[in-house]
Amino acid sequence: MLTPSRLLQAFLRRAVRPFGLELVDKQQVPERTLAGLNHIEFQILLDIGANRGDYIHYARRVLKFREMHCFEPLPGAYRQLQDTARRLAVPGLKIQTHNLGLGEENTETLIFHHPNHSVSSSLLPTTAQTGDLFPASREQEQCKIRLARLDDYVFENQIEMRSPSLIKMDVQGFENRVIAGGAQTVGSADVLQIEINFASLYQGQASFRELFEQLHQLGFSYRGNLAQLYSQDGQILSADCLFYHQRFKPGP
Repeated sequence: MLTPSRLLQAFLRRAVRPFGLELVDKQQVPERTLAGLNHIEFQILLDIGANRGDYIHYARRVLKFREMHCFEPLPGAYRQLQDTARRLAVPGLKIQTHNLGLGEENTETLIFHHPNHSVSSSLLPTTAQTGDLFPASREQEQCKIRLARLDDYVFENQIEMRSPSLIKMDVQGFENRVIAGGAQTVGSADVLQIEINFASLYQGQASFRELFEQLHQLGFSYRGNLAQLYSQDGQILSADCLFYHQRFKPGP
């Protein structure tokens, strides 16, 4: 027998569908609950590819954590990231920013900066498809940045990967290089949240299969997607993919 609450939900679902909307329970929206991990108090988060600091807002709203380290190489985005970190820090919560990119070596290199679409900036050149899907990304300029191996930087700066720990990675196709230069650090994390492209957006970008196998070697298993980005015709362009280390037990 349907309860009045269930009847109301069914009515509302039918009412919003003509407008192209779907009504779902909030526990069925993974980015709202981090796929059930929002009850865990993470000791440390690494935000790799932090841009202006949007993930800090998300983490403060959805997660419990004690310490966060944000990595961003672009000078303009980094200044905004610093401001975000200062505004959202509270007593007992450490948020530290680092002005560099991460990869397979310690060096200086050039990044493709998209001034009108900063979040799509990458160490890899874009494809024609990127410009078609995101016209704002067509205007580009190259700027010099510092690049470091994650393992070396974590060791030199005495960043302790205490458990439970989470690494969020959003580096526009450069994920396999970041992992290669930070295998020890990545392997010590309990949870990974990695944006992976399915559409061909960057030349030489890491594929899902390549990253799956790379992370499997480090002891991780794929656990689904938190969110997906769609094109206007409904194709999945990219997804925030979730991986758990085999030692991690999320509990109830």
